[in-house]
Amino acid sequence: MPSASGEVCHTPGDITNECPSLQVCRFFSSLEGRCEGCSPCGNLHVSCSTSSECDILFTCFSGKCTNICQLGTGYCGPVEACLDVGYPGYGVCRL
Repeated sequence: MPSASGEVCHTPGDITNECPSLQVCRFFSSLEGRCEGCSPCGNLHVSCSTSSECDILFTCFSGKCTNICQLGTGYCGPVEACLDVGYPGYGVCRL
């Protein structure tokens, strides 16, 4: 989960419209996100304990960096591979 000090955003995964350069909108609560950068910026499937450890293309879920996806799409492959994490319209790709 990103720090509460990050800018409020509403589109998880967005890196161009709601957040400053080199930051991404990540899940913060069930109704809003927070903008966050990364360090050390781990790649897909790298172990993590917080989302800031994942590159801005990913978020930390179940201890691994994974993609943010829009529910009901084939972004992760099969539609059911985009897991609902309690945020309206968005989830994470199954590991």
